[in-house]
Amino acid sequence: MARYARARGARVIAITDSAISPLAEDANVAILVKEASAFSFRSLTNTMCLCQGLFIALAQRLNLNLERPTEHGGSDD
Repeated sequence: MARYARARGARVIAITDSAISPLAEDANVAILVKEASAFSFRSLTNTMCLCQGLFIALAQRLNLNLERPTEHGGSDD
């Protein structure tokens, strides 16, 4: 999908654990995240925090008001 997106002119941000990941090869930007593991299970806490931080930064840049829900044109009356 990353290759397809790039072919269509989209910018691709890859979140991966390896710089030699095939996904990183097709990305404009690759963000490397090292996750902790316990008993062969990997926690996704670091990745989720990164995604949340990226979303908040994007929302701030776009001046989105995250405090007030938006109306979608419907009426609940």
